[in-house]
Amino acid sequence: PKANPCLLKDSNLSPDESEKIYAIYRSKESDRHKELKNKIAERLSRIEGINSIAIDNKFIFDGDEKRKPDVYCKYFDKELVFEIQLSDLSLRYIINRYEFYKRKKIYLIWILDNFNVHGQSQTERDIKYLTEYQNFFKLDENSEEFRLICTYKFPFLTDNNKLLTKWIEKSVTLEKIKFSEEFYQIFFFDFGLKKVLKEKEQLKIEKKRKEEEKKQEELERKQIAIELTDEILNDLRNLW
Repeated sequence: PKANPCLLKDSNLSPDESEKIYAIYRSKESDRHKELKNKIAERLSRIEGINSIAIDNKFIFDGDEKRKPDVYCKYFDKELVFEIQLSDLSLRYIINRYEFYKRKKIYLIWILDNFNVHGQSQTERDIKYLTEYQNFFKLDENSEEFRLICTYKFPFLTDNNKLLTKWIEKSVTLEKIKFSEEFYQIFFFDFGLKKVLKEKEQLKIEKKRKEEEKKQEELERKQIAIELTDEILNDLRNLW
């Protein structure tokens, strides 16, 4: 009763939301969770510009609220926190974490260990909806250096100028990651920008196609006119 405000003290939590949050805290004690935390911290320590690494022992305060990220570090002039997702996350939990770190101008990086971009669970839909750049990350455990496997949405045009998207997976280093100061999210591939460029390209191709069709129609009309003129002239010669 005397604890500071937190998600679990929110009386508006549904039983399902409460159970999901308790599951998150239980998962933090699992062997897999500890393994990922230690791997992330150990590999981060080898990167130039990384310092002040803390594994599950640093509190970040914002008024009466406080958070203890799985892994915290500074990367040159930026503060990063890594949160490992092993169980379902409620929408309220995701938003609460994101908004807290955004207020503190800290980049929250979700390590989505069991995430499937094609999945239809509520957590998977929520995370996709709330991620501005449609980039999702998990630790690349096949690499000795710190690398993240980024799954991102890629827009492309088909041969018949139809705009489609596909998911691509790529292992990237921290140096290849971009940082959005608007959303305080990280990304490797800017889906929104690329989609706009592809839409412009699509419009140009469509405009060119219509211009070519118009030219072809004019040529066909001219050809018909020439043939008709020749036919009339031949009739006149025959009559003469």
